[in-house]
Amino acid sequence: MSDIEIIEQPVDDPAPTLAKVQALESVLRELPQEDLPLQHYYPAGLYARRMFQPEGVALVGKMHRLAHLTVLLRGDMSIFAEGQRERITAPHVWVSEPGAKRAIFSHTDCELMTVHPNPKDLRDLDELEAYLIQPHALEIEFMEELKRICA
Repeated sequence: MSDIEIIEQPVDDPAPTLAKVQALESVLRELPQEDLPLQHYYPAGLYARRMFQPEGVALVGKMHRLAHLTVLLRGDMSIFAEGQRERITAPHVWVSEPGAKRAIFSHTDCELMTVHPNPKDLRDLDELEAYLIQPHALEIEFMEELKRICA
């Protein structure tokens, strides 16, 4: 369990922004880090990652370049993303769109699975990350480009 105390209170601006999620990520990087066990699966054309997140852990996920499925297999968590603030309980499935960056807090022990396209059937995790993940330094530029294309 984390030493961070969560106090639920109303806020004037409840909608998280990318900048707020990134600011939280910077703060979390300065705190002791939790080792989150991962399992990797490689069915043809796909890559799936299963993660255990203990109760009381806050994390900020990486920004992905491509749409993918996210499944909360077990547990209860709050998700904060641009324009989104939601508490979910397993089982829960959603499509994570390109450019999404989320802060997640686990109210109970949780298990998450993400399922990504992997058309080249890559198995090297560094190569997969290079294909799937937007480098941190380019996140804002990536979001601006997505908004321009979709406008």
